[in-house]
Amino acid sequence: MSIHHIVHTTKLELYMKITTVLKPGGEYIEGDCVTCTAMESQFLAEYRQQVADMLPVEDEYYHTDVPFSLDTQHSLLLGRGQDF
Repeated sequence: MSIHHIVHTTKLELYMKITTVLKPGGEYIEGDCVTCTAMESQFLAEYRQQVADMLPVEDEYYHTDVPFSLDTQHSLLLGRGQDF
């Protein structure tokens, strides 16, 4: 229940690393929240607004929820990044 805090590009990088370390026939199982496509768009719009309003802070992290739809998750797991 933490992967939904990671944005697309970072999640794609993570998934690519996971696929390189899996043994042949190995499986990756993720237990995290997902959302429908319409809500994904809303979450992304809210995230973009939050980022635009943030003051830059060095070495600090912000909490954000950006759950993706199953279709997006599947595309990212297959290594297909999109312009989000």
